[in-house]
Amino acid sequence: MSSGAPGCLQCLLAGGEDEATSRIFQHYEVSLANDGASLAELGRGAMGITYRAVDLNLGVPVALKVISARYSQQHEARKRFREEARVAARLRHPNVASVFHFGETPEGHCFYAMELVEGGTLEDRVRREGSLGAEVVLEIGAQVARALMAAEKHVLIHRDLKPSNLMLVPNEQSSAEDFLVKVIDFGLARIVGEHDAPSSGFSGTPGFASPEQTAADARTIDARSDIYSLGATLWFALCGHAPAADEALPRVLETISGKAPEPLVRLHRRMLAPQPDDRPQSARHLLEEIERCRAELVAARRRPRRFAAMAILGLFMAAGLFAIVRPFWSAPPEKSIAVLPFENRSKDSRDTYLAVGVQDAVLSDLARIADLKVISRRSVMPYASATRASVKNISRELGVANVLEGSVQRSGGRVRINVQLIDVVHDRELWSEDYDRDAKDVFGLESEIARRIADELQARISPSENSLLTENPTANLQAYARYAEALTLDFWCNPENWRADFKRKEELLRGAIRLDPTFLQAYCALARLYFNWHNQNHFFGGSSPASLQSWEEAVDTAMRLRPDLGEPHLERARYYLFRSEFDRAQKEIEIARRLLPNDSEAIFTGARIERRLNHWNEALQDAVAANALNPRDNLIAVWTAETFRLTRRYEEGLQFMKRMQERLPALNDALRDEEVSIRLAQGKLDAAQKLLAEFPPEAEFEHRFQLALYRRAYDEAARLVAAAHRRDLGPLSSGKSPETFYDAVVDESRGDGRKARSIYQSLKDALLVPTSQDIVDRADYYQLLSGYEAELGEKVEAVRDATEATRLVPVARDPFRGAEYAEGLAEVYASVGDRGHALDQLSLLARIPGTTSYGDLLYSDSWDSLRGDPRFDKLIASLKPKS
Repeated sequence: MSSGAPGCLQCLLAGGEDEATSRIFQHYEVSLANDGASLAELGRGAMGITYRAVDLNLGVPVALKVISARYSQQHEARKRFREEARVAARLRHPNVASVFHFGETPEGHCFYAMELVEGGTLEDRVRREGSLGAEVVLEIGAQVARALMAAEKHVLIHRDLKPSNLMLVPNEQSSAEDFLVKVIDFGLARIVGEHDAPSSGFSGTPGFASPEQTAADARTIDARSDIYSLGATLWFALCGHAPAADEALPRVLETISGKAPEPLVRLHRRMLAPQPDDRPQSARHLLEEIERCRAELVAARRRPRRFAAMAILGLFMAAGLFAIVRPFWSAPPEKSIAVLPFENRSKDSRDTYLAVGVQDAVLSDLARIADLKVISRRSVMPYASATRASVKNISRELGVANVLEGSVQRSGGRVRINVQLIDVVHDRELWSEDYDRDAKDVFGLESEIARRIADELQARISPSENSLLTENPTANLQAYARYAEALTLDFWCNPENWRADFKRKEELLRGAIRLDPTFLQAYCALARLYFNWHNQNHFFGGSSPASLQSWEEAVDTAMRLRPDLGEPHLERARYYLFRSEFDRAQKEIEIARRLLPNDSEAIFTGARIERRLNHWNEALQDAVAANALNPRDNLIAVWTAETFRLTRRYEEGLQFMKRMQERLPALNDALRDEEVSIRLAQGKLDAAQKLLAEFPPEAEFEHRFQLALYRRAYDEAARLVAAAHRRDLGPLSSGKSPETFYDAVVDESRGDGRKARSIYQSLKDALLVPTSQDIVDRADYYQLLSGYEAELGEKVEAVRDATEATRLVPVARDPFRGAEYAEGLAEVYASVGDRGHALDQLSLLARIPGTTSYGDLLYSDSWDSLRGDPRFDKLIASLKPKS
């Protein structure tokens, strides 16, 4: 609060002999200043003076605002003072100083008590330290935007945002950059649409008030006015003084352009726009723009490091350091934890979902704390009903030093929760507790448990993290029960009934949303469900009832509800990733990762985006980090190994898989499949054959077929095709005849070209032109079509359509898929006898990550037309793996 001269009650009350010497206002006592005579004044406002005081009942300090003497006997003024208190008391938010009591003395002197915020104002800090850095300014802006979001829920505007009305509360356990912002003095706040009496005059502070506040008719001001004032306040933090009232916007921006990066200048241009329509239209929109600005700054800082990282990559490989994967193999950090599934001890089996929900909420709260390593839910769920004896194995497999066990028992309207925190490294119980609470209080209890665990592990909780821990996911237990039941359905693990599981999960989540339309986690889970559905369709085929529109609506609703949280940004990043909008996806994932430091899905999504942006080393680093938080996730482990293969870092990939298999034998089958791919890429056919012998005979059709072709064992290839089930032959089947692409390959290899061409013609005729405008669907279509055309001798058409696939998805736009289409074009050139262009394509592919490998060029009959050409021999030699 702004400082003022020491006050006294005589001046304040101006009358009433007894009251003039009293410091008592009901059960509050105004404190004395350090001189022992004057009163401890904190600040002066339009309606009154605020003092430090003590609540005599509780013995705690408070801030007490007392109406000014000149207004104390005016009925309208007292009414307005009471309304000021009422408006401020409606706000309950970590970034707003709370008002909790209003009273009047017998003489009619009004006052209200509020939270005493210890710390200095933003004005004090800037006067003391000078201009602040961009990161600090953006953090202040984000926290104030959250406070304004809370005000918007009550249709309130502050009308006097300025540096002296922002308190910075330091975190004593951290650096000066870690602080909590408290917005104070909602004394000028009013409900949007209301207006002051004509005599009330200008409201606000010159230099920080919006242009519309100074207009003759200020009745039209709304939340965008506060956004302007916040922009001026952040400008003050950057420059050390407020913009002059008559200073034009271009001049203002020119002043900060040398002090702030371009994204921050653009943000100020929006916030300080003279016309309200040109500013962010709400606090939610403002917060979203602030987070995007932060993401741009983070991305800008990371770019220079990419070149250095790639420069030393060869040194890491040559020295055999395996630097990327080493952190995963090291001893678990002390501040690491796995929250095991909670046991349901209720008689009603339906309460299992309550136990699931409690565990998920505790895990989610802990995962928000950046100072902790928290294992993801997917990796802890297999350890239900773990015994104390098995905890050490769990610790070793998940790479954590601590484990939390718990149980939930519901009886009527009461819930009993028991938790035990075990230090596995030293084989001791750190803490245990029994809680018995009303069922409606269960969400607050989860946050309490998370805080206690953080205290026991000596993990620092930042003010922003602490504010998020105070929030409940929903107030509706029925909605949460449906959400928790949906969490138990994982159709990736149930391929036989995945469509039914999808439908049931969608029904549960939509049911939860109907019960609570503001249930953010339910919207995010629904968006994640659609993401997984579209990926599942890619593997299993079939049309999706979950349209992209439904997916987009779930993401947009989540963003509209809470743009200040990481989960909506994660879901939007995944949506953009699926749509191949990689730059937009990266901006969203940068925000999500900052807000969700322990979320393996956010880190892994970041890895997938990095790979599509041609940042392969960063993709591997992120994938290994995600694997450390979610070691039992097959997809992350296999994707990581695949990325080692695509970058031709075969030995590192093999080392990664070996370590994973030693710690988690359950991953053996999934990782051995990728190991076969690496051995084939290396050209080590015997090693691949040995690995395939470990699988059941009906498994691994694709790899067995590829190996048979590499060895020119066409009879073996024909036997494999005859024995395979149709569903194992994948989407390359024509669907109109028993013959498949694989039959055609075998027939052609055996010299029966006529029969092979007949099958290729059937496949071409059955190929459906994509109805969507999705460029990947269209590129896939043209690639398949060109392959059939090449086999049918339609050379011009084959080259044209293969080229169209590379035009739709070029390597420069999508290095991952683009390389696949470029290799398809090279195969078409080779098939039609255009050796020069085929070698040109292969020369490009040999220099970039992708599936073009030493083993494929050495053994595949796709390249037989190139053999004997010195350029081709040189290409093969350049790709030979180094031992």
